[in-house]
Amino acid sequence: MPITSADRLPSLLADWWTLLQAAASNGRLMAAAMEALQLAEAPLELQQLMARLAAGEAGALPPVELLETASMGGGLGAYAGSSGTIYLNAEWLQTADGERVLAVLSEELGHHLDAILNRVDTPGDEGELFAALLLGDGPTAEQKATLAQQNDWGVAVVAGAPQIVELAAQGVQVQSTPIPQASPGRTRHEFRNEVAFAALRSDGSVVTWGSENFGGDSSWVDFDGSNNNLTVSQIYSTKYAFAALRSDGSVVTWGDSFAGGNSSGVDFDGPNNNLTV
Repeated sequence: MPITSADRLPSLLADWWTLLQAAASNGRLMAAAMEALQLAEAPLELQQLMARLAAGEAGALPPVELLETASMGGGLGAYAGSSGTIYLNAEWLQTADGERVLAVLSEELGHHLDAILNRVDTPGDEGELFAALLLGDGPTAEQKATLAQQNDWGVAVVAGAPQIVELAAQGVQVQSTPIPQASPGRTRHEFRNEVAFAALRSDGSVVTWGSENFGGDSSWVDFDGSNNNLTVSQIYSTKYAFAALRSDGSVVTWGDSFAGGNSSGVDFDGPNNNLTV
């Protein structure tokens, strides 16, 4: 009987555990996380996680599950922030090289760490950078610049439902067009949070999808203003909310109120009601 991906997974996870425990003990894991996630100092949560990994605590890592290729959105691995779960491509895993599997697992761990430690997703493919720093000598300056421009987001299907995930791409990395930096704020075309997407159409209108409570439902949002003549020129996001900059310099927000989705008390136009954002 041929060996299945489910047969291989326990021993591969055991190898990954051994690698991570050693890297947590010697400081390599901490250093990789600090650089890849652009952390100025180590948060307490990261310090505690390092201690748990060094001690070999099995519950310190996110769960790992298998998905069929058709559900993986083109990825070898994926991380869903909504469930805190790493997914591996079952068909690929059946014959994959062990070192490559460890690299994909580590990439998705980098995505997991970013999700729990940073309010805003680190630009580029922080997961691949984390894995490269953890497992090797680290990428060159040119490779880092390429990773900083990559889009690592996609959609996987879990239990019949689409989930927004960060991917370890199959064969080649997920490609993206270099994005000019907005000033101030996020990159100009970065329209997604942890669990929802927003798309800015060419006519300045907006369409959203994903988790309804966290920005996926914008059916009630007044994008075009009281005179129905405005368009949206820019969208920003936090983990669970969106803000849209209208063409007249006014702002509308939606999503989770505690994450910035409710701006009803914000004085955008100033004391004389003549200012714009």
